[in-house]
Formats: sequence, structure tokens, C-alpha cells
Amino acid sequence: MTGIPLEVRAQLQINILLQPISWFKIFKKVPKMYVPMMWFRQRARITPDLAQRASILHILPGVGLGIFYTLAGIGLSIIVIRLIVLLKRPNKSADTEPILNPSTTTEEEDEEQEQEQGS
Repeated sequence: MTGIPLEVRAQLQINILLQPISWFKIFKKVPKMYVPMMWFRQRARITPDLAQRASILHILPGVGLGIFYTLAGIGLSIIVIRLIVLLKRPNKSADTEPILNPSTTTEEEDEEQEQEQGS
């Protein structure tokens, strides 16, 4: 799951080609074949301490998912609370002065008052 190699093995073999040589008496009747000259194995294993540290990596996907859901829940909660506050707050407009002020009169009302006073 993590991609960390826990054990590595390597083998290497070096061969030599043996074949007949007409001008050399010993190798005149030798069959053509490969003969192993040297070989070795290498092996490496992860230490128990490093294996324990690597085992923590199995937990990380679950932790990351938990953090994601927690942050998403907090974000959604903030949005919902803000919407509730906006909807429950009474609508207060900045302009509290009435549209028709009784102390001011229109031109028609002024003319009517002048006619009443003139008669």
C-alpha cells in the first residue's frame, strides 16, 4: 500500500564463454558453452524501527478524510448559521423618514390654501 520496499534481494552471475580453439591443444575438443565464473547474492531488509514508522502511513488516508469532513462540516455550519441570522434579523432600512411628510405641503395644497384665504 505504501510503495516502500520491505525486503530487497539481488543476484548476479558472471559467465565466461568456453569454445574450442583449433591452435590450442587443451581447448581443441571443448564443447561451446557458458561456464559460471562468479556469482553472489545481496539481500537487504527494513529494520523493525523503520517498519514501525512506515506502519503509520496506513493511518494517514483515514486521518486525512476525517480532517476533510471536519472542515467541511465547520464550513457548512458557519454558512447555515449566517443564513439563519440573516433571515431572523428584522429588516431595518437606513432611511427612516416617511415618504410623505405632513409638515411639507405641495404646490396644489398651497394654491388651495391661498384661495380659501382670499375668499
